[in-house]
Amino acid sequence: MPNSKSLILFDIDRTLFNTPLFVDKQLQKLTQTLDTDSQKLQKNFQSYLASLTDTTHFSPDNFTTYLAKYYQHDVKKVREAFYHSSNFDSTLYPEVKEVLQKLQQDGYTLGIFSQGFIDFQLKKLTENNLLDFFDPQHRYILREKADPKLIENLPENTVIIDDKITIITFLERFPHIIPLHIVREPEKPIGEYTLLNLQSLFPILAQLRHS
Repeated sequence: MPNSKSLILFDIDRTLFNTPLFVDKQLQKLTQTLDTDSQKLQKNFQSYLASLTDTTHFSPDNFTTYLAKYYQHDVKKVREAFYHSSNFDSTLYPEVKEVLQKLQQDGYTLGIFSQGFIDFQLKKLTENNLLDFFDPQHRYILREKADPKLIENLPENTVIIDDKITIITFLERFPHIIPLHIVREPEKPIGEYTLLNLQSLFPILAQLRHS
C-alpha cells in the first residue's frame, strides 16, 4: 500500500494536458498562418494521423514539413505557428496544479510516464510551468513506454495514472504497480481503480493506505 513517500507517475496527454483543446488551438493558428480554411486543414491533420500506427508517434517535424510542402509555405513559419506559446495557454485540466501541489505537500514523489517525442512532451510541461513538480530521476518520456524493464525497476507500490486502456492492461501484469485509469472522455473504464479527474485520486490514495 502507498505511503507518504510513494512514487506517483503521470501520463501527460489527456491526463494532465487537455490534448483535444491544444490541437484545436494549434489548428486555428496554422489556419491563419497558411491562409486556408479550417475544414481543409482538419482533413490534412486527419490524413497525417491516419498514416501513423499510434497517435503517440506524432512527429511535430514531420507534420509541419508535410504542411509546408502541401501549402508551399516556409517550414520555419509553419513551425513557429505550431509551437506558438498561445497554443499552450489554458491547456491544463483545471484541477492539475492544485492536485500536484497537494500531493507534494503530502510527501509524494511525482514523476512523468509519457510516450512520444521528448522535446514536444517537455514543452507541454514547461509552457505550463509544471516541470518543477516532477522529480528529474522519474521523468520517463519514451518512444514506447510499455517497457517491462522500466516497469520492473520502479519502486514497490508505484502509482501510475494513464488514460490508455492498453497501457492500463499492460501495467496490471506487474504486482508491484498500482495502475489508475483516468477517463477524461466517456468510455468504458477498466482496471481496479478509475479516476474521472485528478481530484478523484485523493480518496483512492486514502483507501490504498488503509488497505
